[in-house]
Amino acid sequence: MAKQRTAPVASADQHNIIGAGSTVEGTLRAGGNVHVSGTVNGNVEVDGRTVVMQGGVIDGELTSTSAEIAGRVKGQVRCSERLVLKPTAMIDGDIQTAKLVIEDGATFNGRCEMGASAGNRTGSRGGDQRRVLSPEAKDAA
Repeated sequence: MAKQRTAPVASADQHNIIGAGSTVEGTLRAGGNVHVSGTVNGNVEVDGRTVVMQGGVIDGELTSTSAEIAGRVKGQVRCSERLVLKPTAMIDGDIQTAKLVIEDGATFNGRCEMGASAGNRTGSRGGDQRRVLSPEAKDAA
């Protein structure tokens, strides 16, 4: 009798790396942590922590438990727990998160919805929203 194989279960300490110079086309789903130093052209869905390194790009929506961004995201960002924008971060899209940290130098063009309910929402546009513009966008307005 043949033995059936089961797919390995992703754990929180599993690391998925998109290296510099690499490009992923399409939706990326991961059960562990994801580090992006390359480019993802599509949505990223992570049940864990996402780190977009300086030089890393996500051209699509990012949905993650928590995220730290030092690169660029062109699309909506949703984090159920915490989002950190490092000084080199560039976000072009709306943010929904429970907690937000924006370090000096980060660029964010979009709407922000915060609080426990915002972090758990998946696409709702209600609630307390604020328009945040980078210094360059304010000068152009």
